[in-house]
Formats: sequence, structure tokens, C-alpha cells
Amino acid sequence: MAHSAVAIIATMDYIIRNMREDEWHLLEEFLFQAIYVPEGFEGEVSRDIVRDDPKCRAAYEGFGSLPDDRALVAVADGEVVGACWVRTTDEYGHIDDATPSFSISLFEEFRGRGIGTELMQRMLDDLLRVGYARTSLSVQKENPAARLYARLGFRSVGNGVDETEWLMIRELNEPFTLIETSRLILRPWLASDAESLFSLASDSEIGPAAGWLPHESVEESAKIIETVFAAPETYAVVLKEGGALVGCVGFNAGDAASMSLSDGELELGYWIGRPYWGRGYAVEAARALVERGFVELGLHGIHAAYFDGNERSRRVLDRLGFFFMRTEKDVECVLLGEKRTEHFMCLSR
Repeated sequence: MAHSAVAIIATMDYIIRNMREDEWHLLEEFLFQAIYVPEGFEGEVSRDIVRDDPKCRAAYEGFGSLPDDRALVAVADGEVVGACWVRTTDEYGHIDDATPSFSISLFEEFRGRGIGTELMQRMLDDLLRVGYARTSLSVQKENPAARLYARLGFRSVGNGVDETEWLMIRELNEPFTLIETSRLILRPWLASDAESLFSLASDSEIGPAAGWLPHESVEESAKIIETVFAAPETYAVVLKEGGALVGCVGFNAGDAASMSLSDGELELGYWIGRPYWGRGYAVEAARALVERGFVELGLHGIHAAYFDGNERSRRVLDRLGFFFMRTEKDVECVLLGEKRTEHFMCLSR
């Protein structure tokens, strides 16, 4: 299918609308355009792949014949430049017959302009409005598009058809919180973060300063994501530019907190990987979460604690305006099997 570069106009005006029946044939081309080609790949991707693979054909063949078929298109300068569609056929990303699976594609010159995000968000809104509980998709693990899906609330639930793919789902009825700052995104942790987490959390300069042991394997990091980081208000801190994981920030409560808390109080915790020290990311991420705590969660007090000698953590709290409350000696650090001096601070609304 030929398409004209003239469609890229200075203001990037475009509209999103339902796909017309006379445009359904375009889905085959858009599926081909969606094939992930790794950087440095020098071969040629055959168009036959979307025709010969039954799971590829299931994504577009006979579109419009099933009750769950829904499609949106992005149109710029009168030309269809992108499409987002869902089906419940046995395609890549299929989970069950009650869960429509996503396909999303834009012509290359229209990517990175927010069009794909808007297409997907509009489709998510439509699916929720008509009563679907969740949706799914499959993505190559190396595909940068996985970061877009994570930003829209999709989470990894395991491998797709093989170990090169993630199977991701989005629970449409569950609240999804995404916090953005000038340089960072705070989002829920994903199973696909395990390797990046291990690369940071295996550093002996990170965990022990906060009272936990360095991670010893990617598998351990994956387990931490499934358990500890699955707690409410626990966020992966990633860069807006490039999507690299840089650390973690969250609120602790109950047994996870290092102090007794009253109603309307939570404990702030945070860490940033050593490659990203000295750039103000800890302050930026923690400040955003503190604002959420007071404004959106209605907290009246946020507590924090740091072990004696952890000056990086103390400086973050100072810059956030926390005030000193007390110091306790011989505090049991269970995970490290030792006793430490701990300083406690607080910030009131």
C-alpha cells in the first residue's frame, strides 16, 4: 500500500474515527507495518508472513464478521495513517473468548507523535464503555512499544507464544495510576522489569543502605516484583525519554512500614540506581508522590526514615521539607541481621 509523506503537515492535524467497512482491507497492511524489526537487522521482512501465519491472519481475516470486531483509525490530510483494532480470534495476544486482543500500527513517519497513544486510549475507553472487563496483547520483549503499553496500564502476565514475547493484559475496571513529572514517569511495576531491576538492585551500594540485601538473580528480582512491589502505591521510576528504569518510590503502611502510623499517615520510601545518582531523580520522584499523598489520597502526614550514614537519603528528605522527629539506636535490621541507628522524619500537610 502506498502512502504519501505529504500527510505529515506542520501542525500534525489528525482525527480519530471509527474505521469504515471499505477500509477493513487496510488491516493486513497495518499488521505488516506492526512487525517489530530489531535494530541492526539487515534482511528483508517478507509480506508473506502476515498471510502464511494463521495467528497473523486471525488478526485481520474476515474482519467485521465477529461481534467483538472494533477498529479505529487515525486520519491525517485525508489519509489513513494508523489503526487500532481488537478481535477475539486465536491471534497473538489471545487469552479467551471474553477478552478482545489489541493490534495497533502506524506508518513509520507518524510514530512518536502521540497518535498511537490516543488511538489506544480511545479504544480502551470504548471497550470499558460497552462493558468489557479486560483486554490483552502480545509484544516482542525487545520492542520499545512495550513501554507505551505499560504507560497505558498493561502489565505482563508471562510469556506469549514463546519466550521472545510478553503477554500483557489491561484490567479495564481497575484504577490505574500513572504519575508524570518533567523528566520521569512513575508507573506500576511489570514482570518485564525484572532484568532492569536486577541490574540496579544487585549493586551492594543500593539495598544495604536501605536495609535490604542485594538481589542475587533475575529470578529473585521477578519475585520481588510479584510480591513486594505489587503493594498499593509502589511505583517503578522510569525516564520519560527512553523509558529506562532508574529506581523505585512508594508508600508503606502496616507491617511494611518502619514505624507505627495513624490513620491518614503513610511512610515514604525510595531508591535510585547508582548509574542515575546526582541528577535529582529521587527528589523529583518523591516530590511527585508526596503531592499525590496530600492532594489525591488525603493524607495529613507523611513519615520517612533513614539509617545513620545514609546521607543521600537525608538530603532528599531535607529538600522535600521533612522535619526531624527522633533518633532510635539499636534498631533491628532483620534482613541484614544487624542493629542500626535510625533517624525518623515527618512532613505535615
